[in-house]
Amino acid sequence: MSILSAFKAAKRNLKSRIFWAITEIIRIAVPKGKSDALLVMKIDALGDLFVWFSSGIQQFSEYCKTYPDGAKILVREELADFISELGLFEEVLPINVAAFRSNLGYRIKLLCRLRRHGFGEIIQARIARDFLTEDLITRTVDAAVARSAKGDHHNLSPWEARVGDRWYRTILHVDAHSGHELERNRALSAAALGTAPRRFHLSTAPARPPAGLRSNYFVIAPGAGWAPRRWPLDKFVELARRSTAAGLQCVVVGGRGDASDGERIRTALGGDALNLCGTLSHLDLAALVKSATIVIGNESGPAHIAAYFNVPSLAILGGGHYGWFMPYPDAPLGVRPPRVAIASMPCFGCNWICQYQVDKHAPVPCIRDVSVEAAWLEISAALNERTPSPVAG
Repeated sequence: MSILSAFKAAKRNLKSRIFWAITEIIRIAVPKGKSDALLVMKIDALGDLFVWFSSGIQQFSEYCKTYPDGAKILVREELADFISELGLFEEVLPINVAAFRSNLGYRIKLLCRLRRHGFGEIIQARIARDFLTEDLITRTVDAAVARSAKGDHHNLSPWEARVGDRWYRTILHVDAHSGHELERNRALSAAALGTAPRRFHLSTAPARPPAGLRSNYFVIAPGAGWAPRRWPLDKFVELARRSTAAGLQCVVVGGRGDASDGERIRTALGGDALNLCGTLSHLDLAALVKSATIVIGNESGPAHIAAYFNVPSLAILGGGHYGWFMPYPDAPLGVRPPRVAIASMPCFGCNWICQYQVDKHAPVPCIRDVSVEAAWLEISAALNERTPSPVAG
């Protein structure tokens, strides 16, 4: 272990113990509510949500609606309104994950609110649970029934896993180290609820197409949640040029933070290219992806949305979580596997703890070294495909 890695581990260890101590103080000072309601925790990002659409959200929704004392689901703040609009859950509770992990005032307020409400059952539905979030929320609420997958330990140190496991009355031994997230979610749904997962069908009918959109277009998504996972922008520009030369309109999507990159792509292409970064709701983005000829981007939300809607896609894939969310299985139920472009390295599976010295704003080597030609070969193959993958009913 390098000095930097050791320092980060020690810092994390100290933070976990301090937050644990705060949790124990709250348990002593704040009376537990009398409610026997159900709390489901699924604190995942947009791409994970669309994976869940094909692997268990429908069953959790049905279970929640039959719960005699009411049910709530705790999700990321940025997805709360979208999930509420789906009508799958009686009540959606938002959590600002960044604030919960760094702002003590926000953390204490949310934990006290959950403890005062009281819950008779908690189901922690994320495979890669986290000690600072799901585990300490479970400890604070102290429900009579608390269930979680044994899960992957990407977000847990060995001592956090040992301690956190004790706070769940039932540990569901879902194999977290083999198969795709789709398969793990399905196994968790079956183990927790006793029912085989079915596909949830998302209707995009309420969405409206943006002004200037042609019928034949491709979506390009240059953003990623972490700067070192972003493929160099000039390479995306080259792919966009080749795709427009094939007669497709370029539509750039992303968050507000991606707007400047989107404008650089739009300006480089000229013509009728659209930069929609920061302007779309989640439903609008889903509808845009659903009708695209192809989706091109990093391993991020739009690629998983494309898979869900059976749309051809290409993802620039690094090695940090290789095999976890991508590549997809060759024939997963109900989705079209995104094609991937990779630059193989022996350090794949590093959990994005890169052993190479790189600038914090520059891509890590396994992302940087993916060539435009490798990516274009995959795009060409996807565009030449004529038979869509089957979608489960």
